[in-house]
Formats: sequence, C-alpha cells, structure tokens
Amino acid sequence: MVEPLPSGVSARLVETARLRTNVYLTGDPATEPVLFVHGNVSSARFWDETLAALPAGYFGFAPDLRGYGDSEPKP
Repeated sequence: MVEPLPSGVSARLVETARLRTNVYLTGDPATEPVLFVHGNVSSARFWDETLAALPAGYFGFAPDLRGYGDSEPKP
C-alpha cells in the first residue's frame, strides 16, 4: 500500500515526446526553487517530509529519476 502524500505536497506527471517523469511539488512556483534528487534504490518519495517542511518562500520539486518511482524506465 502506498502512503498518501503529506499535506502541501502534490504529484504531477511531466510528459515529453521522449519521456514521462513523475515529480513531487510543494510551494509557490514563483519563489526560490529547490531541487531534491534521490539516490539509487530509492524514489523521490524519500523527500516527502522534507518537502512538506519546506518554509514559505521556496518552491520544492523532487523528480523520480528515470526507472524509479512512477517515472518511465526507458524513453
């Protein structure tokens, strides 16, 4: 069973002609961006609580790298 996302964190699929990538987002896109990158044998869900705790004034985004989480394994 997949845990629900923390309050304030959302998921979005970004699709291009070559790849479908899942991204977790929090905050206002007009503010300072902060990129969170997970390591091997993980997914962007590793950053759930950090994204939820990000203070106002920052836009956090954490993509599932290719082949991890809900991102497409191959283009």
